[in-house]
Amino acid sequence: MSRPGSPHDKCLARALRLLARRLYSRAALAARLEKAGFAPEVVGGVIAELQRLRYVDDVRLAHSMAQAAVERRQLGPRRAMMLLRKAGIGPADAQRAVSEACAGGAGVAAARAFAARQAQRLRKLPLAVARRRLMGMLLRRGFDPDIAESLVGELLADDGGA
Repeated sequence: MSRPGSPHDKCLARALRLLARRLYSRAALAARLEKAGFAPEVVGGVIAELQRLRYVDDVRLAHSMAQAAVERRQLGPRRAMMLLRKAGIGPADAQRAVSEACAGGAGVAAARAFAARQAQRLRKLPLAVARRRLMGMLLRRGFDPDIAESLVGELLADDGGA
Protein backbone atom coordinates (compact mmCIF):
# COMPACT_ATOMS: atom_id res chain seq x y z
CA MET A 1 0.00 0.00 0.00
CA SER A 2 1.21 3.55 -0.58
CA ARG A 3 1.99 6.04 2.15
CA PRO A 4 -0.64 8.65 3.19
CA GLY A 5 -0.51 11.82 1.12
CA SER A 6 1.13 10.06 -1.81
CA PRO A 7 -0.05 10.85 -5.35
CA HIS A 8 -1.74 7.43 -5.44
CA ASP A 9 -3.78 8.18 -2.30
CA LYS A 10 -4.73 11.65 -3.52
CA CYS A 11 -5.79 10.23 -6.89
CA LEU A 12 -7.75 7.44 -5.19
CA ALA A 13 -9.52 9.95 -2.95
CA ARG A 14 -10.45 12.10 -5.96
CA ALA A 15 -11.70 9.05 -7.86
CA LEU A 16 -13.85 7.95 -4.92
CA ARG A 17 -15.34 11.45 -4.63
CA LEU A 18 -16.22 11.36 -8.33
CA LEU A 19 -17.72 7.87 -8.03
CA ALA A 20 -19.78 8.93 -5.02
CA ARG A 21 -21.78 11.24 -7.32
CA ARG A 22 -22.27 8.87 -10.28
CA LEU A 23 -20.81 5.87 -12.08
CA TYR A 24 -18.03 6.38 -14.63
CA SER A 25 -16.51 4.13 -17.27
CA ARG A 26 -12.81 3.33 -16.98
CA ALA A 27 -11.99 5.70 -19.84
CA ALA A 28 -14.13 8.58 -18.55
CA LEU A 29 -12.77 8.28 -15.01
CA ALA A 30 -9.19 8.11 -16.29
CA ALA A 31 -9.76 11.22 -18.42
CA ARG A 32 -11.20 13.14 -15.44
CA LEU A 33 -8.29 12.16 -13.19
CA GLU A 34 -5.66 13.01 -15.80
CA LYS A 35 -7.38 16.33 -16.43
CA ALA A 36 -7.09 16.98 -12.67
CA GLY A 37 -3.31 16.68 -13.04
CA PHE A 38 -2.56 13.13 -11.95
CA ALA A 39 0.12 11.20 -13.85
CA PRO A 40 -1.11 8.51 -16.26
CA GLU A 41 0.83 5.82 -14.35
CA VAL A 42 -0.85 6.79 -11.07
CA VAL A 43 -4.25 6.95 -12.75
CA GLY A 44 -3.73 3.50 -14.28
CA GLY A 45 -2.93 2.01 -10.87
CA VAL A 46 -5.93 3.65 -9.25
CA ILE A 47 -8.28 2.51 -12.03
CA ALA A 48 -6.95 -1.06 -11.70
CA GLU A 49 -7.51 -0.97 -7.94
CA LEU A 50 -11.04 0.39 -8.35
CA GLN A 51 -11.84 -2.33 -10.89
CA ARG A 52 -10.53 -4.99 -8.51
CA LEU A 53 -12.81 -3.56 -5.80
CA ARG A 54 -15.68 -3.45 -8.37
CA TYR A 55 -16.21 0.31 -8.01
CA VAL A 56 -15.57 0.65 -11.74
CA ASP A 57 -17.30 -1.89 -13.97
CA ASP A 58 -17.86 -0.95 -17.63
CA VAL A 59 -20.15 -3.92 -18.29
CA ARG A 60 -22.47 -3.08 -15.39
CA LEU A 61 -22.47 0.60 -16.36
CA ALA A 62 -23.22 -0.24 -20.00
CA HIS A 63 -26.20 -2.42 -19.06
CA SER A 64 -27.57 0.21 -16.70
CA MET A 65 -27.22 3.03 -19.23
CA ALA A 66 -28.65 0.97 -22.11
CA GLN A 67 -31.66 -0.10 -20.05
CA ALA A 68 -32.36 3.51 -19.02
CA ALA A 69 -31.92 4.75 -22.60
CA VAL A 70 -34.41 2.28 -24.03
CA GLU A 71 -36.99 2.11 -21.25
CA ARG A 72 -37.04 5.57 -19.68
CA ARG A 73 -35.70 7.83 -22.39
CA GLN A 74 -37.30 5.81 -25.19
CA LEU A 75 -34.23 5.89 -27.42
CA GLY A 76 -33.57 3.51 -30.26
CA PRO A 77 -30.57 1.20 -30.52
CA ARG A 78 -28.47 3.56 -32.64
CA ARG A 79 -28.89 6.50 -30.26
CA ALA A 80 -28.38 4.29 -27.18
CA MET A 81 -25.16 3.00 -28.74
CA MET A 82 -23.94 6.57 -29.35
CA LEU A 83 -24.73 7.45 -25.74
CA LEU A 84 -22.71 4.52 -24.41
CA ARG A 85 -19.76 5.17 -26.69
CA LYS A 86 -19.73 8.82 -25.65
CA ALA A 87 -19.61 7.69 -22.01
CA GLY A 88 -16.41 5.77 -22.76
CA ILE A 89 -17.85 2.26 -23.00
CA GLY A 90 -16.01 -0.04 -25.43
CA PRO A 91 -17.76 -1.04 -28.66
CA ALA A 92 -18.21 -4.71 -27.73
CA ASP A 93 -19.64 -3.97 -24.26
CA ALA A 94 -21.87 -1.23 -25.68
CA GLN A 95 -23.22 -3.45 -28.46
CA ARG A 96 -23.95 -6.32 -26.08
CA ALA A 97 -25.72 -4.02 -23.59
CA VAL A 98 -27.87 -2.35 -26.25
CA SER A 99 -28.79 -5.71 -27.79
CA GLU A 100 -29.89 -7.02 -24.40
CA ALA A 101 -31.83 -3.83 -23.59
CA CYS A 102 -33.70 -4.04 -26.91
CA ALA A 103 -34.32 -7.80 -26.69
CA GLY A 104 -37.83 -9.15 -26.41
CA GLY A 105 -39.39 -6.26 -28.26
CA ALA A 106 -38.39 -3.60 -25.72
CA GLY A 107 -36.92 -1.41 -28.48
CA VAL A 108 -40.06 -1.65 -30.60
CA ALA A 109 -42.23 -0.98 -27.52
CA ALA A 110 -40.18 2.15 -26.78
CA ALA A 111 -40.56 3.32 -30.38
CA ARG A 112 -44.31 2.68 -30.31
CA ALA A 113 -44.80 4.53 -26.99
CA PHE A 114 -42.81 7.53 -28.19
CA ALA A 115 -44.47 7.60 -31.62
CA ALA A 116 -47.98 7.30 -30.17
CA ARG A 117 -47.37 10.21 -27.82
CA GLN A 118 -45.97 12.37 -30.62
CA ALA A 119 -48.64 11.34 -33.15
CA GLN A 120 -51.35 12.73 -30.86
CA ARG A 121 -49.61 16.07 -30.85
CA LEU A 122 -49.03 16.07 -34.62
CA ARG A 123 -52.60 15.19 -35.67
CA LYS A 124 -53.57 18.86 -35.97
CA LEU A 125 -51.03 19.29 -38.82
CA PRO A 126 -51.58 18.34 -42.45
CA LEU A 127 -51.03 14.59 -42.88
CA ALA A 128 -47.89 14.88 -45.04
CA VAL A 129 -46.26 17.31 -42.58
CA ALA A 130 -47.19 15.16 -39.56
CA ARG A 131 -45.81 12.01 -41.20
CA ARG A 132 -42.55 13.73 -42.18
CA ARG A 133 -42.06 15.16 -38.69
CA LEU A 134 -42.82 11.91 -36.89
CA MET A 135 -40.47 10.02 -39.19
CA GLY A 136 -37.71 12.54 -38.46
CA MET A 137 -38.30 12.33 -34.71
CA LEU A 138 -38.07 8.54 -34.73
CA LEU A 139 -34.92 8.52 -36.85
CA ARG A 140 -33.22 11.14 -34.66
CA ARG A 141 -33.98 9.02 -31.60
CA GLY A 142 -32.07 6.16 -33.23
CA PHE A 143 -34.85 3.82 -34.32
CA ASP A 144 -34.49 1.62 -37.39
CA PRO A 145 -35.95 3.24 -40.53
CA ASP A 146 -38.18 0.20 -41.22
CA ILE A 147 -39.70 0.35 -37.73
CA ALA A 148 -40.13 4.12 -38.02
CA GLU A 149 -41.84 3.84 -41.39
CA SER A 150 -44.15 1.11 -40.12
CA LEU A 151 -45.15 3.14 -37.05
CA VAL A 152 -45.72 6.32 -39.04
CA GLY A 153 -47.97 4.40 -41.44
CA GLU A 154 -49.86 2.79 -38.59
CA LEU A 155 -50.31 5.86 -36.35
CA LEU A 156 -50.82 8.49 -39.04
CA ALA A 157 -52.76 6.49 -41.60
CA ASP A 158 -54.55 8.31 -44.40
CA ASP A 159 -58.24 8.10 -43.54
CA GLY A 160 -59.19 8.60 -47.19
CA GLY A 161 -60.41 12.15 -46.56
CA ALA A 162 -63.22 11.07 -44.23
